[in-house]
Amino acid sequence: MSCLSPKTNRRWRGSLPRGLREQTYAVDVARTALEALSQAQVDDYDLFILDKSSQ
Repeated sequence: MSCLSPKTNRRWRGSLPRGLREQTYAVDVARTALEALSQAQVDDYDLFILDKSSQ
């Protein structure tokens, strides 16, 4: 399963992708919402992880 997550808050930035990868998920982390949108248009993701508090 492949996941895409735009840049999340500092607390989750490293631990969320690391934890998902440990569970054998393929994880891409976008630095900005615009980058995430570009990646989503090119790659086929099963899951998008959004942090509504990200600025």
